[in-house]
Amino acid sequence: MFNFIRIDNQNVVQEIIPEFSEDFPDIPIGRRYPPEFVSALIVVDSSEEVKPLYIYCTDSQIFMHPTLYERSKRLKNTDWAVGNDTPLTPECEEDFRKYRQALRDMSTIVGFPDFPTWPEKPIEITK
Repeated sequence: MFNFIRIDNQNVVQEIIPEFSEDFPDIPIGRRYPPEFVSALIVVDSSEEVKPLYIYCTDSQIFMHPTLYERSKRLKNTDWAVGNDTPLTPECEEDFRKYRQALRDMSTIVGFPDFPTWPEKPIEITK
């Protein structure tokens, strides 16, 4: 069994349409909707966890909870701050290392991912 996922132009899941519906158990999705609508949908196995408002990551072709997506984005956007060629002062680089670790540790906090508590991003101080 498959589900068909409709996403908006921001890659946010708007609707999950089952391959067969309770109303039309013998009519597949391709006969219930116009071909141009069906061709724009993303097909996933019905066992995959996908919910409305999840984010579809086009590079990895997976669906993510919005909080996990935001955390990944914040980590990626601060990669530059902890490399060998960082322009930051040693103290500021250490602050960014702590910030990034706090982002990773968020999953251990009660209420995550539905009620995230975001760590404060450090101020960039260059050498």
